[in-house]
Amino acid sequence: MNSKTINDGLSRPTPPCSDTLGTVIEELDKEAGRVTASFEAQPEFCNPHGTVQGGFLSAMLDEVCALAAVAQLDGRGLIATLESSTRYLSPAYPGKIKGTASVLKLGKSTAFVEGALYSEDGKLLAKMSTTSKVVPSR
Repeated sequence: MNSKTINDGLSRPTPPCSDTLGTVIEELDKEAGRVTASFEAQPEFCNPHGTVQGGFLSAMLDEVCALAAVAQLDGRGLIATLESSTRYLSPAYPGKIKGTASVLKLGKSTAFVEGALYSEDGKLLAKMSTTSKVVPSR
């Protein structure tokens, strides 16, 4: 991790993967476990069809889902994804992509979160459900 921090109210170092995805947290509701973030899909993320490769979309979804759970944990721990299911609904193109996520349930050891990605014009691109392990802070 680098020493740069995101001004997102989470007080944590910015992981290099967040920089690669162009992550910017736009809204954060710690109590509700809801996050809205934007990502910058680069032309280098594209497959031969000119659309963003699904793995990058999945990474964006994993990031926004983890951010929602980490926000609700409010410094009590981090999240390690155990399982995720992604549904790709529309092709994504380079440019800004909006992500939203909400915690469905946060227990002592497990978090259940759902997220979605949208194009700049509001088209639903993909959805994800995650089950994650809560890793308590030391």
